[in-house]
Amino acid sequence: MPNPPEWQKWEKSTGNTIGQAQEKMGISDLMFLAYHAHKREAAGKTVKAYEVWCETVTDVIVGDALPKKPPRRKPK
Repeated sequence: MPNPPEWQKWEKSTGNTIGQAQEKMGISDLMFLAYHAHKREAAGKTVKAYEVWCETVTDVIVGDALPKKPPRRKPK
């Protein structure tokens, strides 16, 4: 999930607000958020230009890739 810095960049770039994300987001918005999260996590290391990076993306998963298991209930 993107953090506030990525959402801020997305809002500034698109003119949309985070409250509009669910109805307005498309694949290019998801790629934008993912790229900026990747770039921030690289912490100063060299990162490919956005257009080049986009060409390397092979799959997009929306939601938790590894959903959390619900807690086990104790038998009564």
